[in-house]
Amino acid sequence: MVGRVRGTGRAPVAGCVFGTGVLAAPFLALLYGLNAGLAVMTIALGATTAFGANTSRGAEPEVRRRLLLMVVVNGVLAVACLVTLLVRLRT
Repeated sequence: MVGRVRGTGRAPVAGCVFGTGVLAAPFLALLYGLNAGLAVMTIALGATTAFGANTSRGAEPEVRRRLLLMVVVNGVLAVACLVTLLVRLRT
């Protein structure tokens, strides 16, 4: 996929940073509490959603479909994490 997207110089690095945030969230939740993990997960998923939407604009149609599916899934998960975090903060 990297070779088929325009402007790919920073794509692998940004993807690794966002992926690290998603992987770090459960460990942060264990160390600092569920709210910290949810906050990190919400930010990481939201950033990945924005990054994927921006990248899909320059992708070939075959790759664009997969990227847009990833954008929708990440967006739904980001909203679910945000709603859960807000509910936990209100109670």
